[in-house]
Amino acid sequence: MCFSIFKKQFVAPSLVLLMVYCLVGCQNVDKEIPGPKIYMNMPEGGYEMEVNDTLLLEPKIVYDYNSTYQWIENGAVIYDERDLELIPQKHEIRDLIFKLENPQGSDQYPVRVAVIVLSDFETFKLESNVVVYDAGTDGAFSDRIMVYPNQADLVKKNWNGYAISNRISSTKSDSTAIFHVNASGGSGKSKNFGIYHYQPNVKNHIVFADKKTHHLKSIDICNNLFTAQVAKFGFEKTGIVKFEKGDWIEVEIAVYDAQGGLVGSAKEVLVDYRFDNPSKYFILSSWKTVDLSAFDGVASIDLIMKSSKADTPTYICVDNLKLFN
Repeated sequence: MCFSIFKKQFVAPSLVLLMVYCLVGCQNVDKEIPGPKIYMNMPEGGYEMEVNDTLLLEPKIVYDYNSTYQWIENGAVIYDERDLELIPQKHEIRDLIFKLENPQGSDQYPVRVAVIVLSDFETFKLESNVVVYDAGTDGAFSDRIMVYPNQADLVKKNWNGYAISNRISSTKSDSTAIFHVNASGGSGKSKNFGIYHYQPNVKNHIVFADKKTHHLKSIDICNNLFTAQVAKFGFEKTGIVKFEKGDWIEVEIAVYDAQGGLVGSAKEVLVDYRFDNPSKYFILSSWKTVDLSAFDGVASIDLIMKSSKADTPTYICVDNLKLFN
């Protein structure tokens, strides 16, 4: 019995001492600090801004300890602080690199900033649920340097070319739905948008007020509500039947140089019933960005509506036309 008590008293303190030693030893081991890592919430394709806008580039850094910073452009250091403020005075594309170094390592992050010309129709101060389809004696709507042709007959309530609207998707099923977009609003942060009424024998090219050629970036497109409804349900009043298997609508965006020569074109499908499985039938109901960055030296832009059905309405909504210069 005495031996048993002695053993407990002897062994227990030894274990305690061993545990204390291990704990102290572990605390004295230096922790390895990882190298730094840069994060930026940059949009896909880079940042966009207009002349005289302000953009503050604020990189987020993990393990930012005793760091030095460099903003590099064309191989040269242009700034040596972390946050960089840009207020551009001209249209250009800037490819920057943000570089970070500290005792634990280094990291770098490429940043593209495009200083663009943007036509988003927000210069037109419209009340809600409004459309303007008569440009008056000017014969066109102008937004930034973009000029959108328009011809209207208010007596006959007829027009072609471009109109400006902020009417969104609804349950309307009459011909006034031509003034609505088949979406919940304009593209992105835009409220207003353009509506194009295409007519094959009428020239309604978008042109530029400065009479110069330009490098395009992109344009956003969406179905017109009336066009989408006709495809889905038909339009009994004029005898247009709904789309069936094999039917389709597409838009071709054709761009021309100063002499009227074709620079190139891009096509996008708006309605597609060319599937064996009806569940795959497609009617565009949100804004889609069409990349036009391959086209430089452009003097005019034409939207050409094409369809498998001759009586298909020829309306399309456009927004956020962007130029690199």
